[in-house]
Amino acid sequence: MKVPRQVSSNKLIRYLERNWDYKFSRQNGSHIILTTETPAHHSLPVPCRSAIGPGLFRAILKQVCDAKGVELEEILKNFS
Repeated sequence: MKVPRQVSSNKLIRYLERNWDYKFSRQNGSHIILTTETPAHHSLPVPCRSAIGPGLFRAILKQVCDAKGVELEEILKNFS
């Protein structure tokens, strides 16, 4: 499945908070650290950028897939 190109970090963070139970934890330099406790504790660094390229976007979503036990398609189906 193709991933969107040039997604802003703010849009990605809002999507993960709204749909995948991630919460803002802290900011470390140029990265926002999101955490979740569902189904287990997971920390996810997201760079603060106006545009995240497709490779980095896919890598971040892959971490979410591994933490939540879902497929990439399930995460992308509601992303707009």
